[in-house]
Parts: sequence; structure tokens; C-alpha cells
Amino acid sequence: MDKQIVAIPHLFKALMAAILGPNTGLFETMIDDIMSTGNEWRSHAERLYLLCCNYDNHHDRLCVKLDRLLESSPDVELRAMYALPLQKQFTEGDCCFIQKELSADTQSNIKSVLLCCIFKERNRKMLKILSDTVAVLGSTILLGGGWPDQLPFIFTFLNSHSSQRQEFALLIFSDLFKFFPETLNLMLYMVVALFPHHTTVDEILNRFFLDTSKSYEICLAAVAIHCNVYAFT
Repeated sequence: MDKQIVAIPHLFKALMAAILGPNTGLFETMIDDIMSTGNEWRSHAERLYLLCCNYDNHHDRLCVKLDRLLESSPDVELRAMYALPLQKQFTEGDCCFIQKELSADTQSNIKSVLLCCIFKERNRKMLKILSDTVAVLGSTILLGGGWPDQLPFIFTFLNSHSSQRQEFALLIFSDLFKFFPETLNLMLYMVVALFPHHTTVDEILNRFFLDTSKSYEICLAAVAIHCNVYAFT
């Protein structure tokens, strides 16, 4: 751990404890300042956020905080403010972050809340953020059987009567491949995760290709997933 972080004054320790404590006011203010356009306030908030991330194993408490606020906030802009930092926890640094830094209960809760939020979300901008987060997280843990509910969830959305749900399910499915850094990982993923479902995938993609009533966005998503699924078969 960085020596500068280890040598944080007692005042900063107390401040972090307050930010990550049961009262959400300070935490919400910090996230709001991070998303603000004012450079000075954003810089201070980003420093506090970095301390929360890196000092004394606070990753778990930080993710729990973001997770709860994402689930409970009634305002779409606020939900985006909590979803983006949560997404960054899985996209920056070690790809095995969630297994190494988060407790089993926190891991389970994050996965459950993300699927719940994407199920009830209606705002397209927020759906895109959630879809990206689900894809990023899934790409790091799905191969090892760390998210058995994810593929059935995607298939449920693909078979729904909502064109928006179908579109974003396809985007999640397609984006899963985008986050694999090596071709070997992609091939392993396909063999382990997709092979048991290949018949379902074929049926769904064929249905979308043949249905001229589907939206342009869904057609593009179907083409993207078709290229990714069959590129290495």
C-alpha cells in the first residue's frame, strides 16, 4: 500500500469512517462533488474517494454503500451517479477485484441488486450504464461459475415482449466478449458458459433475424452478438 495512504492523519481516518458510516449524507455529497463540473470540489472529492477505496480495506463498505443507494434512489441522475463509480470498481485495476476484496455477502448482494435494477429500470441512459456494469462484472466472474443467474436472466429478457429489454439483453450478451483481454479467454468462455445454451442462442438470433418488425437497434445488437458468438467456432 502507498506510504502516503498509510500515513494519513487521524482526522482523515475519522472522516472516512463518517463517509462510510450509516448516515448517507456525507457519502452522497462526495459522489455529487465527483460528478460536478467544478474542478476544485471535484478534486477534493476524488481524493476522498481514493482514500475510501484504498485505505484499510474499505472496498467492501464502499461497494455496499454505492449498491444500496443505487437500489433506493428514485432519481435517475442520482442512480447514474452511484452506478458509474460502482462500475469503475470492476473496470479499473485487477480483474479479480470482486473475489479478492469483497466479502461473499457483498458479492452476492451486488449481483442481485444489479439484476433487480436493470429489470425495473426504464430510462435508456441508465439502462446502458447498468448493462455495461453487468457485462463488465460478468466477464470477470462468469467463466469460473461466479454468476450462475446471469445467463438465465439475459435469456429471460431476450424472450420478453419488451423491445427495449430485448435490445439491452443482446447488448449485455455482446458486451460480455468485449471485456475479455485475450482470445483464449473468449474461447474458454464460449466452451464453458455458452455451449450449454447454444440451442437457445441459435433460436433467439434466428427469430430476430427473420422478424422484420424488430427495431433497427435490436437488429444491430443481434448482428453484434452473432459475430461475437460465432467468430471463434
